[in-house]
Amino acid sequence: MCRYGGKEFVLVLPGLTQEKAFQHAEQIRLSFQAGRLESEDKQIHTTVSGRVTA
Repeated sequence: MCRYGGKEFVLVLPGLTQEKAFQHAEQIRLSFQAGRLESEDKQIHTTVSGRVTA
């Protein structure tokens, strides 16, 4: 995974089919979204959007 620009990141998954790459990326997205960041008395909810391209 690397930063591609601005708020874009690239995840390279060599050797995986597009379907398997999508499943892996979706697991990462859901795990990140489930996390919660706390700062003092506030909770910050995170989200990630994604697109799989071949």
